[in-house]
Amino acid sequence: AAAFHPGFNSDYMLGGTQDNNSLQLNGLGIAPARVVRGGDGMFCHIDLSDPQLQVVCSQFANYSLTRDGGTTWNDAAGFNGRFVSASDYDNVNHLMYSQTNDTDADYYRWDVDAGDFGTNVNVDEFVGNSINAITCDPNDPSTVYFGLSDGSVYRVLNANSGTTANAE
Repeated sequence: AAAFHPGFNSDYMLGGTQDNNSLQLNGLGIAPARVVRGGDGMFCHIDLSDPQLQVVCSQFANYSLTRDGGTTWNDAAGFNGRFVSASDYDNVNHLMYSQTNDTDADYYRWDVDAGDFGTNVNVDEFVGNSINAITCDPNDPSTVYFGLSDGSVYRVLNANSGTTANAE
């Protein structure tokens, strides 16, 4: 996965490179990359409204966070995710949504601003499936779309609050 800095003409990006870490690149052409998290790099996100906030992930949903635009990185959250845990980031509310393998929850919501370790959210409609794709609605960040392993796609309204949710 890759995340691009929203700055005009920025050549800064993050890359989750499976088997080859989570990398930070900041140069045109073939430029050297800096490892910001080891292991199998996966999904990564740069907050579009506050690019100082950036998140990278390694296998099994282990996250690192920077609040200073990528200068320093700290382990931030980790939970029982799949080897590759789908995720998306709400740039308005600074919330991360991810897949979880916890039997009592269907998705994981992490409030990056609060610095907490997240909330597991149960969705009855997801029973028997796992999440393969997540997308935050760009027009209404409290609405999140989830693609499941059976091929269905669900919309969860008010995904940004509570520990249970209904999907439609």
